[in-house]
Amino acid sequence: MTAKVLGKTVLEVFPFFSKRIVQEYKKVFKTGEELITEEESCVNGQTIITETRKIPLMEDKRVSKIITIIRNITERKKIEQAIEESEEKYRTLIEAVEDAIFFIEANEGYIESKDGKKIPVRISASGFDLWGKKIVLGIFRLKA
Repeated sequence: MTAKVLGKTVLEVFPFFSKRIVQEYKKVFKTGEELITEEESCVNGQTIITETRKIPLMEDKRVSKIITIIRNITERKKIEQAIEESEEKYRTLIEAVEDAIFFIEANEGYIESKDGKKIPVRISASGFDLWGKKIVLGIFRLKA
């Protein structure tokens, strides 16, 4: 294989590469810096997202070769998108609150006012279902 590619350009070896990909390789050869890109592709009717790393190998202070690593990051991107959507949903909810928000863990927590002030509290509460809705009755006391 080595004899077949020596002295040839990237496009001669991989004629299916787009001009953008060829330019990316040229950039790595010119700058000597690693290049990381992400792109979407359709494979067997399914969209996948890949991360491609083009890593230069130096010989005599110049790039002699480039190692290319391609990883499927589709699942990671789906998780990141779900987290962003969840954060936006709760940010919108919190911004819409007029008075305070209760943060509860076990029997302690705090009340946070709209201006960001946190007041520690002790909680005595019980929960039950009423017509399919969760109801919590509680007493909130300032922590001493």
